Amino acid sequence: MKEFRETGHVPNVAVEGVSLTIAAADVSAGTFDVALIPTTLEVTTLGGLRPGSRVNLETDIMARTIVHYLRNFTGR
Repeated sequence: MKEFRETGHVPNVAVEGVSLTIAAADVSAGTFDVALIPTTLEVTTLGGLRPGSRVNLETDIMARTIVHYLRNFTGR
């Protein structure tokens, strides 16, 4: 997340087609957190999910581009 804070870009991920902002990430554990408000849970399929549910994930192309650039061209 440090790389993103430095660029001002907040990464997003789509979970089951719902675009969400990543609130925190643990790269070593391979996990991330998103903040969900009650309305999002009520009007999407996310409210029916339980821990361990299999979901479709789509990544943020801008986030991937920023990380690639920082790792390959700045030595970070």
